[in-house]
Amino acid sequence: MNATEDCWTVLDKGADLRCGPLSAHVSLDDPTVGITNLKWSQNGLSGLRLFRFSSESKLGDVHIRGQDLIATYVPVDPRQAASQVYWRACHHDLQRAVGIELVISMQTDLLDCSPHCVVFSKLPCKEVLCAGSFETSAFRSIPFPGRTSVSPESEPLQLFVVRLLHQPLSFAQLIHPADFTGTEADRATDSNDVRLRSPLFLSEHLEKGVIRRARMQGWLMPLKNDLETAVKLARAFVEEPLPLTA
Repeated sequence: MNATEDCWTVLDKGADLRCGPLSAHVSLDDPTVGITNLKWSQNGLSGLRLFRFSSESKLGDVHIRGQDLIATYVPVDPRQAASQVYWRACHHDLQRAVGIELVISMQTDLLDCSPHCVVFSKLPCKEVLCAGSFETSAFRSIPFPGRTSVSPESEPLQLFVVRLLHQPLSFAQLIHPADFTGTEADRATDSNDVRLRSPLFLSEHLEKGVIRRARMQGWLMPLKNDLETAVKLARAFVEEPLPLTA
């Protein structure tokens, strides 16, 4: 793992990422755009949009702290919770992978508030697999076209691996089991794109001054040995302590 390289450059309304072989752009003023303009070793990854999330807030402060790009969002509606979002990048040298962690924190000054956020990713794919444990033998292929929903009632975690179309790469995604409320994977009959939809903070109520966080991570990695790589990185993510910067 390389934790010393510079990753982020803040621009007018967004930020550019350079981490190992990956470069990308994050839209800060409109988080529904997500992470776009992804390139791997200077080769464009057409059609990928990662970690878009719903927001009814306006952009406030933006700064960089180490490997973290941090943005604060101020609610337009005073009845909504304020949020702080971390994009944390890391180059995993041994696995030749790059991870981007998304940490969303919610806080309110109200006596009671029900925060809600949905994170989307869209990827052109040739195959999607998922597993409910950190074993390569647990992966199963998701049939398409159609929609597959996974809830924590059936499996306490869900590790997705998307094998990208026309690319020797895979993308893996895991919501931290403590924050997992379910994920949908769907693809239309006339499309090669799979959409991962992950709601966060379902059925939760915030009291005044309480901060609630949700963490998820995605990794781009070589297609070769992708399941083994995904399991190793996902297990490390779950076992690591919550970063102090979050």
